[in-house]
Amino acid sequence: MKILPRTLPPLALIAAGALLLGACSSDADADTDDGAAPAATAETVPTAADLSDSVYDLSEITGHTLVKDSTVELVFDSGTVSVHAGCNRLFGAFSIDDGALSTPQLAATEMACEEPLMEQDQWMTGFLEAGPQIRTGEDLLVLTEGDTELTFTRTDGEGDSDSGTDTED
Repeated sequence: MKILPRTLPPLALIAAGALLLGACSSDADADTDDGAAPAATAETVPTAADLSDSVYDLSEITGHTLVKDSTVELVFDSGTVSVHAGCNRLFGAFSIDDGALSTPQLAATEMACEEPLMEQDQWMTGFLEAGPQIRTGEDLLVLTEGDTELTFTRTDGEGDSDSGTDTED
């Protein structure tokens, strides 16, 4: 039969094409190293000692909108936390209990600022005093309370990092 030789080259091309496509496809379960860094996550509940001598700047917020061009900074030092949310500085003792940041009695400076910034300070005080869940990862600190999540990046005082924050006009 002369059919086999005529159909053999097209079958060979189809088989070769299938092999090439198979070699180029990815397997979702396969371990790959494409050189990209894994996304940073915050999955560990820290201790107060883990946070000592660290500075974090807000890098992302969901569930709340900040005043335009404002930033939030957290400074942890030997069992105390200091927070700047746009106007006044909040400060006081903190602890971590059952995965929650506890700041039972925050004090504040009493600077007069524009009303939106003063309201933001009040919101931040309420958020922190509500005992948000806290977790950390490589250079990240995440505070979650209800539908609101604040993600901070560790800077240790290297300057403001406000990219990625939602702000009002």
